[in-house]
Amino acid sequence: MTTKEECRLDFDVVGHMRKIFKKLDTMRQERRNCDIIIRVEGKEICANKDILCAASDYFNAMFYHDTAERKSGVVLMKEVSYVAVKKCVDFIYTGKLSTNVRKCKDLLYAANLLQLNDIGEKIQAFLESKLDSTDCLPLVVVATNSSLLMVVSIKIILLKCLTLCLESGGITHLLVFTKL
Repeated sequence: MTTKEECRLDFDVVGHMRKIFKKLDTMRQERRNCDIIIRVEGKEICANKDILCAASDYFNAMFYHDTAERKSGVVLMKEVSYVAVKKCVDFIYTGKLSTNVRKCKDLLYAANLLQLNDIGEKIQAFLESKLDSTDCLPLVVVATNSSLLMVVSIKIILLKCLTLCLESGGITHLLVFTKL
């Protein structure tokens, strides 16, 4: 006679979720089975509400309530970059993101709006790692314009920039820095 324990099968398929999300992303890119369109700067990003809701409290709140976006299936986004929103949606589906220092400001703004904290944390670490006396001022501007970065992190970036300016003997850098 067999026991219940002997008849039980438990398993965990490594990579199963990655395979499913890869398929969902392919379907999204082919505009198949999408139930929401995000319009930014006159361009469209196709997506699935359930996936957006699972990844973003912004979308979860929008689609949970009886909103115009929920009814129409269209989200109009203003005052945000198409490229940044596209990168955020791509990240939701793939977990991957690529950017450079110049795009960080727009990307942080979009990630903050969409409440995608993982992106903000990764950009914060990236900005801190890129500090040197020649490029710290643009990073300070990015950091101070982003509410996603915590005040402590902004202070760390500012202090590192100030230190680098002083160490490099760059009085010009220091004068520009103090005007911020």
